[in-house]
Amino acid sequence: MASDAQYNADDERTKIMQEILESSKEGLTKQQMLDRSGLSYQQLREITAELADKKFLRYIEPDETYITTDKGLKFLEATKGTGKRNG
Repeated sequence: MASDAQYNADDERTKIMQEILESSKEGLTKQQMLDRSGLSYQQLREITAELADKKFLRYIEPDETYITTDKGLKFLEATKGTGKRNG
């Protein structure tokens, strides 16, 4: 059984993922994501890699941007109402 701390960490990670996917609907560079998210480069790298592995986020090489995929939009819709991060 997972601890409350684990649930809180999972919930926080989901909220961060939601924010990245929401802000990437029109396409964002990694630098723009860093500026908006307040995450460290390493944290952002890990989360964008996870989102890309799950096919929620796609990297467009010529533009060096990330954009939310249809699957990512479905994830946003499915997790709507789980709240936003404070701050």
